[in-house]
Amino acid sequence: MAKTHRTHQTPYIAILVQGAFMLCATALFALAQLDPMANVFSWASALGSMSILVLQFSVSLAVIAYFQRNPSLPVSRWSRLIAPAPPPSACWQRWRWWSIT
Repeated sequence: MAKTHRTHQTPYIAILVQGAFMLCATALFALAQLDPMANVFSWASALGSMSILVLQFSVSLAVIAYFQRNPSLPVSRWSRLIAPAPPPSACWQRWRWWSIT
């Protein structure tokens, strides 16, 4: 999906996959006759928000892992470990969300 267009350098395969996914999701919501504001918007908002949180959490851990694997890089303890560490509240919220569902 990361393949880019030769001329425009856009991720056209990912764009097509995302478009197809949204078309299928919209069709499923329409077939289920769900209210667009009460059901579709709330589910899409919740899924989008949780996806962003999971991504930020993962990136925080990836930064720490990168600097652990490259200890020769001249960075302070703050930059390599403390600043990128996810706060305990993020860990709690993620655990709480997964335990509810």
